[in-house]
Amino acid sequence: MKRYVRASGITIKPIKDIDALRAVEALQIEIWGAQPLDVVPAHQLLAAAGAGGVVLGGYDSDGTLVGFCYGFAGWRDGRQFLYSHMAGVTREATRQAAMQVSGEMLRVLRGERPEVLVNPEVWPRLGRR
Repeated sequence: MKRYVRASGITIKPIKDIDALRAVEALQIEIWGAQPLDVVPAHQLLAAAGAGGVVLGGYDSDGTLVGFCYGFAGWRDGRQFLYSHMAGVTREATRQAAMQVSGEMLRVLRGERPEVLVNPEVWPRLGRR
């Protein structure tokens, strides 16, 4: 069963195919201005994800990759762990998120219900303040 997380117009889902992982390579260059030889390559992302790690992509409503996170499985002192290696979001996606948060804050300050609520069941209590 596929499970995706959707929030604020962004869909977060695992990335497992080589073409999408190549898009992660390009995103590393866009976000950090990395040189092509300095990015984590698609074949390493694929191998790490296949060995217990994770590569997640954040896609906007048009299906464009706007962010990602990558972690790989590790073993230290007899214990397994997931090492969170990198995460990044495009400047435009960050700007859009900031604008949305600002709008939500203004709604709350005016006593209006925000459009995006993680746990909407608490709003009736908060709205009475």
